[in-house]
Amino acid sequence: MTEPVEAIATSPKLRLVTGDYAFLALMVLVLISVTWIGILAYEEGLKTEGTKRNGEAWAAWMTEAGTKRLSADYDIPACGNGAKATPEAAPADSPAADASSDGLAATPEKAAAPAAAPEAASWGTCLAYLQTHSPLKELRNPFTGEAPKFEAACNSSDHGLAGAIILEKLVPTPAGSSTPFVISQLVGSDLIGAKIQIRLSVCDKGGDGVKVGEFEF
Repeated sequence: MTEPVEAIATSPKLRLVTGDYAFLALMVLVLISVTWIGILAYEEGLKTEGTKRNGEAWAAWMTEAGTKRLSADYDIPACGNGAKATPEAAPADSPAADASSDGLAATPEKAAAPAAAPEAASWGTCLAYLQTHSPLKELRNPFTGEAPKFEAACNSSDHGLAGAIILEKLVPTPAGSSTPFVISQLVGSDLIGAKIQIRLSVCDKGGDGVKVGEFEF
């Protein structure tokens, strides 16, 4: 009697159809997109850190200046208390040594003109000096490549504020008040002949504020 012959099973060959190719192409695009988004996020993060470093540089300079700028010999009058302002009045003429007929020197009749009162320094003149004559003039907004701008406040609805610096003055309120400070923008017309408490912030890519610190200037 003939024994049955076992059939040898063969594995079918793997074949990719159109849907498989589309799926693989989609995965490649996803990987490229994720990588590109990661690179962009890293670059934007660097720009935000650069903006914070700009703010820290301004805060460091103003903090150091705050310890000595009100002294009479401070070498940056524009940021001091105006004590070194140049008087406009010229000194009186020296006594002449004209000899009179009797040989006596003439007595000077003019008294020395009083010196003009020093002009109080303002934040506007100080800022103009710092932006043109100090190392701070080299700072650049990482988002625009231009010098950082000073704005009134950050605003998440205005992305054009990215990289801006915000300076606010904190004026103490009387004891017992519900808020310790009255906060307002430090503007060019503000006089800086006395100590000022300052809060410095910067605006990130989205226009949101990032606090850098508070200090006395």
